[in-house]
Amino acid sequence: MNGAAIETWFGLTDFRSALESDWAATLSSLGIQWEYEPCLLVLPSGERYLPDFWLPEIGTWIEVKGNGIPRVEKARELATVVVCKCRERCACQWFGGEIVLIGHPALRTAGMRFGALYWDDARYSAVLAQCGHCESFSWLRLRQSFRCRKCRVLDPQRLRMYGPGELEFRHSDRVTAHQVADEYAMWITAEQVAETRRKRENGEVA
Repeated sequence: MNGAAIETWFGLTDFRSALESDWAATLSSLGIQWEYEPCLLVLPSGERYLPDFWLPEIGTWIEVKGNGIPRVEKARELATVVVCKCRERCACQWFGGEIVLIGHPALRTAGMRFGALYWDDARYSAVLAQCGHCESFSWLRLRQSFRCRKCRVLDPQRLRMYGPGELEFRHSDRVTAHQVADEYAMWITAEQVAETRRKRENGEVA
């Protein structure tokens, strides 16, 4: 079941759901650096908010939500906080400020095994673009800037842009926390057997 809230591992990270681990696998496949649940934020409303992903190289937050889970109010509030508020020329670290996205389960698409990458912008409208200069991917708000958010080069003619549903979604290995625990228990047992055998061979135990 796509996006089920089953604790799942990807790499060395333990995710709260399979959908989150799939988003991590997709970001990794695109060469996008990510941090999972990096910090607890206190919003102007007083609400405490733990975003799912922070993409430190491109100034983007992602809140992953499965189908039928509409709780995106905190993500939308965060979007109003981190958007550019410069009165004249933008002096933000990333032109236009930081971006907040809502990450959804994959769209079922012909020719894509796990479906297509699908997202919403929590404030405006963002596209995923590949820079023709550094080849990296980043989300851009075209109403604000065509500048690559990683290398900062402005070269719109060499940008390759993709909207929701146009790039393939990836699945993680879907290793659940229970499987990790079982494998660890088996490894411990094997280690204990090997240690007991060694001690017997050395005459340390009867």
